[in-house]
Parts: sequence; C-alpha cells; structure tokens
Amino acid sequence: MHPNGFAPHWIAVGVTVALSALVGFFGDLRPQVDENFFFSSNDPQFQENSKINQMFPSGSQLILSVSAPEIASDAYLGA
Repeated sequence: MHPNGFAPHWIAVGVTVALSALVGFFGDLRPQVDENFFFSSNDPQFQENSKINQMFPSGSQLILSVSAPEIASDAYLGA
C-alpha cells in the first residue's frame, strides 16, 4: 500500500471513471452523418469515378436470382 493510504492504481481508476462520466454527460455522442460520411467529395478517387460516370453514363442494373424446384413446369414458365 502507498504511504498516503491510497494505492496509485485506484487513483487512475477514479480519474478514468470521472473523465468517462464527463464525456458521457457533456459530450455529443450522436453520429454526425452527412454527405461526406462514407466518401468525401474531395477524395481524388471519388472525383475520378465521377468523371468516368459522366463520360460513360449507364443506367442502373438489377440482377434477379430466381429458383424453383422445377423450372420446366408450366407455372414457372408462365410467371
């Protein structure tokens, strides 16, 4: 035990708990989601991809995967 009666590790634990409480009480912990959350518009790769999309426009694609026990049945072929 430390000469003043407190072990140094308990002081560190107390300071950690106090600082965590202050951050939890006063800090804004809500995520800030804006247009640059995933990809910044200033990112060189994003800008290059935008240029390519402008030069070679393409429509959206939708890929469907359908399964059935018997694909040669009249019900499947009629759908």
